[in-house]
Amino acid sequence: MKRKIFLIFTLLFAAVILFHPPAGASTTGVSVNAGVNGAALSGARLRGGVSYIPIRAFAEALGMEVSWNARTSTASLSGKGITLTVAKNSHYVVSNETYIFMSDGVMMVDGRMLVPSRTLAAALSLTADWNAHTRTVSFSGNPAAPVKNYDADEVLWLSRIIEAESGGEPFLGKIAVGAVVMNRVKSPEYPNTIYGVIFDRKYGVQFEPTINGTIYCNPSSSSIVAAKLCLDGANVVGESKFFLNPSLADDTWFRENLTYVATIGGHVFYA
Repeated sequence: MKRKIFLIFTLLFAAVILFHPPAGASTTGVSVNAGVNGAALSGARLRGGVSYIPIRAFAEALGMEVSWNARTSTASLSGKGITLTVAKNSHYVVSNETYIFMSDGVMMVDGRMLVPSRTLAAALSLTADWNAHTRTVSFSGNPAAPVKNYDADEVLWLSRIIEAESGGEPFLGKIAVGAVVMNRVKSPEYPNTIYGVIFDRKYGVQFEPTINGTIYCNPSSSSIVAAKLCLDGANVVGESKFFLNPSLADDTWFRENLTYVATIGGHVFYA
């Protein structure tokens, strides 16, 4: 009897191992076809409806140099007047002086870095076309660095409010706060400038940093990057126009009168 019980337990344990991957195991997605100006690329993947391209194969197909910094886990592409960098745990690509947002980050497969196809296309001014029937992503065009003319005043005030409200939050939390400000700028219910939204007093003080003085502190480099990304449309909280930290403030009115959108870091966002 003990032997039978042992065998049953062993079989059950094996089933658990087979059908439940260990915690932290990554899902690499399914294979897709990919090409650059007619040249085939291998190793592309599809995950969550997003196609990912191996950055080394992509660079080589374009005739660009590619290098890997093991210390910072950063890949760099160079050539054709372009320098493109992307870090393993980053949520953006830098193409010369332009920042391109990628909400889901990169994918690592067998030590190779894969980047969302739309992100690569935007970073090099290429066109990316997706054929769902053949599961093929095709790039076309000549690589060129995108040109973004950021308004210095907008970057300054948006990065200041991001830093003041979410200096200790994860990077996506900074994007979320910046998106709330931009959502208000676009809304007819609020002033139509970033500065105006930050210092809005129509319904009372909107942002505490404007009265405790932290709005005037110098923003960190990550808050400046987050501001630039938000100015380009980066958004992880939909139409949210409100947020708070429920551990520091009563959220009863928010919960009773607004629509919950997301919790990122210590902040809860509402529309």
